[in-house]
Amino acid sequence: MTYNTPRTTTRRQQLTNGSALKIARFRRGLGVSDVVAKLETDFHLPVSAAHLRNIESGTRNASPRLLYALAQLYKAEVDHFLLMRAET
Repeated sequence: MTYNTPRTTTRRQQLTNGSALKIARFRRGLGVSDVVAKLETDFHLPVSAAHLRNIESGTRNASPRLLYALAQLYKAEVDHFLLMRAET
């Protein structure tokens, strides 16, 4: 029998790429529907509003293609949106 031992988490571990994406969207003054429309027209990337919200909430991960498109749309480096883990 195995037991899950509690892990000590740091602030850096708690940030997901989804929360960073959401913050970037807010800073650009864009709504979810705005981003969905721009992804479709500018990048030919059909994404539903529900899928984008799931990515931002951390329940889904963005594909590499979508991540690069969002980084371009938000005028940010892709690395900014990758999940960072603190060294333990």
